[in-house]
Amino acid sequence: MTLSIHDDGMGSEGPAIVASNLLKHSVLSLRHHLLTFRVPASFARPEPGQFIMLRPKEPGPMLLSRPMSVYGYRDRNDGGRLQVLFRTVGAGTLHIASLKAGAAVEILGPLGQGFRSWSGASEVILLCGGLGVAPLTFLAERIRHARPSSDRPRITAYYGVGSVQDLIGLETLSAYATDVFVATEDGSIGERGLVTDLFSKRIAEHESRKAVMFVCGPKAMLKRLSQILDRTTIPCQVSMEERMACGLGACLGCAVPVYDADGDLHYGRVCKEGPVFDIRAVFRNRYGTGPGREG
Repeated sequence: MTLSIHDDGMGSEGPAIVASNLLKHSVLSLRHHLLTFRVPASFARPEPGQFIMLRPKEPGPMLLSRPMSVYGYRDRNDGGRLQVLFRTVGAGTLHIASLKAGAAVEILGPLGQGFRSWSGASEVILLCGGLGVAPLTFLAERIRHARPSSDRPRITAYYGVGSVQDLIGLETLSAYATDVFVATEDGSIGERGLVTDLFSKRIAEHESRKAVMFVCGPKAMLKRLSQILDRTTIPCQVSMEERMACGLGACLGCAVPVYDADGDLHYGRVCKEGPVFDIRAVFRNRYGTGPGREG
């Protein structure tokens, strides 16, 4: 079943509600899960940075669908193969984590505005915090498979987690990235400390190249990164994480302050105008960066 919502420039046909079945459920750790769904051909091809709203059809504790970033997508003769990577944090995600192959679900998507073009860059920098690795791995895959090959930039990825147990999807990310640098807060693998500090140590090297940056992770990480980028000219797009109810922009529950080039304040809905924003627009004034910053 496919119910088209509207065409808003997202994907080739816009978002739709589709009935789907779980093809494969891979348990990656105690709390991390990878789900692969079959979606009909009418489901628009998602772009990196877009997300879906997922809801199991079987009875359970979920009143609302859960937003999940697209981790991967493949076209097949019988429809697409859609992947999401998530971590259990509450009753809803625990219910989704209990699903077995064949389970029926309802998917709304693809939703939101994804990462914008990397065209003309000689280097793409990815900075992943925790499950921020999901949309950025999808982006890395899309860049690596871009045509023509002469337009493909080098990909430098930074991946930060609390401990080695949280390091999910590193092998897949490494298959697409030219270099991957890992930081863990407890020092169990890679460099001890925050991934933003690891990036900061190498920022001069990136400034010497024509680099663009794409980031996804917790707000504290984005705040620190905005300070690090304050005196640089590296373009940076960030994928924001907010609680969502509808995913279509109707409830306004996920709005965040966004500043335009003139310094005027607006509110952008993470599910509609986002989840991807320019870091210098989202963090202007609050953290000292962005258009119109004095000094």
